[in-house]
Formats: sequence, structure tokens, C-alpha cells
Amino acid sequence: MAEKKILEKLRGTSAVTTLCGASTSIRGGELRKGDTLPGIAVTGSQRPVNKSAGTTATEFADIEVQCIAERYDDAHDLADVVKTALNGFTHATGLPNISMTHVQDVTYAPGPWIRGEDKVYEMFTVNCLVQYATS
Repeated sequence: MAEKKILEKLRGTSAVTTLCGASTSIRGGELRKGDTLPGIAVTGSQRPVNKSAGTTATEFADIEVQCIAERYDDAHDLADVVKTALNGFTHATGLPNISMTHVQDVTYAPGPWIRGEDKVYEMFTVNCLVQYATS
């Protein structure tokens, strides 16, 4: 659920789209062969916030934003603007209602990150913790 709001935020941030270009380069899941680079892939997992009386309408999501490019500097620059766009991001309109986004860390790892391609790409992952309400 929170991934959609994160994708909307990234697609609506000019500093991000200036570096990525086409909206197909900012997608949920994974980048695909033929996507324009640099690009962004967003994945996440959710877990409810539990209390002694049971669960609440609040959940946490661990969101990974993979910033992938052919050149190290391009991937690094993209990770920097993603971090700036997301750290402290809130969204109070509609559901999920995001009350907090915290960038926990940014990690680097090169690898063959695009399925079907043998080429090694540069990748920085921006790891975020997102708190949101589902009702």
C-alpha cells in the first residue's frame, strides 16, 4: 500500500524526474530490459503495529528504493535526490495516510540488476521506514 504513495511522490518530484526522464524508469517491482536509465525500482513489505489489545490501523512498511544506473556517479546522484525527496515525507490525503517516512540508510552494491541483461549496473538502495494508517 505505501509503495504506491512513494511511487507517486517520486514521480512528482522534479529533481527525481530530471535525472530519470521517462515515467517507465520509476516503477514498482524491478526495472525491465529496455527501461531508460538511470531508473528507480520500489519494493516493500508491511507489518501491523501491535499492542497488548491487538493490532491497530497503523502499519509500518520497509521500503527499498533501488537507484540503478550505468555509471556510479549517476546512481549516487539519483540516490541523493531520492533521499532528500523521501526523508520526512508525509501524505495525509486518502489512504494509506502516511504519517512518517524516515530514511534509515543508503547502501551501494554493483550487480546485474536488470533481468535478461548480462551487464553490471551501479545501484544504491535507499532504505526507508514508513508509518501509515489504513483506515
